Amino acid sequence: MQSDLGRRLAAAHGLDADNPDSFVFFNRGRALARSAAVAAVAARLPAPWRWAGVLRLLPRAVRDGAYDWVAARRYRLFGKRERCMVPTPDQRARFLE
Repeated sequence: MQSDLGRRLAAAHGLDADNPDSFVFFNRGRALARSAAVAAVAARLPAPWRWAGVLRLLPRAVRDGAYDWVAARRYRLFGKRERCMVPTPDQRARFLE
């Protein structure tokens, strides 16, 4: 949401680009957030990550509760790096801007 295109997409979907409160994934004209975004991305990954797409079958309140729990503890669970990863040219080609 930091690029011009990201800001336009956010505005078109009623999202505040200056105060993102979640991970957002744009899928076929829809903005998905929180657990719905994670499940949609997981469904596009190779196995075994793709299997996480089955989480869409759980009630949204349960999925979003788990999402919020992990988000609040992400650094404790996954660690924190001193620097952000710089994407390779191949990875960068997957981004819109």
